[in-house]
Amino acid sequence: MKNKKIFIAFLILFALPVNAQNIYKIPVGSTGNKITIKVTNPTNTTMQDVQVNLISSPEWIKFNKETMLIEKLASGNSEDVSFTFSSNENSGIKEEGTITFSIQTTNGKSWQKLFKVQAVLPDKFELMQNYPNPFNPNTTIKFSLPTDIRVTLKVFNILGETVKVLVNEERKAGIHYVEFDASQLASSVYFYTIEAGNFKTVRKMLLMK
Repeated sequence: MKNKKIFIAFLILFALPVNAQNIYKIPVGSTGNKITIKVTNPTNTTMQDVQVNLISSPEWIKFNKETMLIEKLASGNSEDVSFTFSSNENSGIKEEGTITFSIQTTNGKSWQKLFKVQAVLPDKFELMQNYPNPFNPNTTIKFSLPTDIRVTLKVFNILGETVKVLVNEERKAGIHYVEFDASQLASSVYFYTIEAGNFKTVRKMLLMK
């Protein structure tokens, strides 16, 4: 590509290649994934309005933006263009797809870059903030499990007393949602905690009636 008007270097930040086919693992239900494309101008003139466009991606991936523009790129300079995306928690495990980008210059040159991706199980234990928060009287608690494991999810009041046991059973690896009905409780700050093997964490939520 160095004999072209512009040299495009790609840097993948969201995952590492997993085999010779260069397939990138994307945890289902993950957010904040990022692809950074490094664009370098090796010519002796300034490049104007270089466009980096998302052409296509699997249905289970959603990008925050699909087009980025570099208005001016001086000779010998580089600029990073970043695209962030999330992965649908309902995508099938090991489902594969292709993300395709195009890079266009003002002189009509255009190139495409393809990335093979695969949906995989969550790569870590995580307890997310309930939504909505504050809430009245129902809210949803979301957590992720990288492996099948016994899970305990409880709600406590500000005195440390258990007011509700939401989960106390074996759960499969993946993304899980639990509905919490606080219609019988008074307005206050409450805490919810999860225990799964050696993983334990606590979050705070606010009931406002």
